[in-house]
Amino acid sequence: MHNGWLPREGFKADTVLRLLWSTALNPALILPLVLLARFTKKGQNLSILHPLAFSRLKTLLCLGTFRLLSNYLSDRVINNWVDDKYDWNKEIVLVTGGAGGIGGQVVQLLAERGIKVVVLDIQPLSYEAGTSLFSSILIKVEDQGGRDYGQVLWEEGRAGCRSLL
Repeated sequence: MHNGWLPREGFKADTVLRLLWSTALNPALILPLVLLARFTKKGQNLSILHPLAFSRLKTLLCLGTFRLLSNYLSDRVINNWVDDKYDWNKEIVLVTGGAGGIGGQVVQLLAERGIKVVVLDIQPLSYEAGTSLFSSILIKVEDQGGRDYGQVLWEEGRAGCRSLL
């Protein structure tokens, strides 16, 4: 795993923008400088001697605050002004390809957390199932002469999955 300052892809515009957002456009770093320049004697003297620098500092503070406000409003609008707080015990999760591999790991993780899981796959389960109660439906799909089948398991009780075929 790469933990360096630069991303694995090398030096890109995203690296520069991330650096700017975390330093020059970060209101948490710029606000104390503006307050010091405004309310301390030494800061007032420096802001009088360098009015252009003080003006640019205030501009950076405004741009950073605008960026944070814009990101906040964008996130809220995307989610239709609703918080994404799910009650996972009321949700049903459908996992395609959940008989083994990454899908199987996802199914086991969700089942351990007490979430209802539906597995749809063309292969039988490749992992040991728990002792929970399940509903099982065998789905046959014939599409353009091909025969596929999927096993749907719905976890209704405690964590775990098992094959019922």
